[in-house]
Amino acid sequence: RRVLFRSPAAPLFRTLHERYPVENLAEAFAEGIVVRHDGPRKMPQFQLTPEEIADVIAYLKTLEPH
Repeated sequence: RRVLFRSPAAPLFRTLHERYPVENLAEAFAEGIVVRHDGPRKMPQFQLTPEEIADVIAYLKTLEPH
């Protein structure tokens, strides 16, 4: 079993749709997200293609209540 550690200040990915309008996240994913919390582990930088961003947004929309 793999154990992942996260900063308590960081939201769970699966809850982003509860905190932010999903459509607004596409721009943030494209431009990069500035992390404003300190901790022993830094947020890794990543770059997504426009297709990958669309896939992430589509996934987050599946989590929204219907």
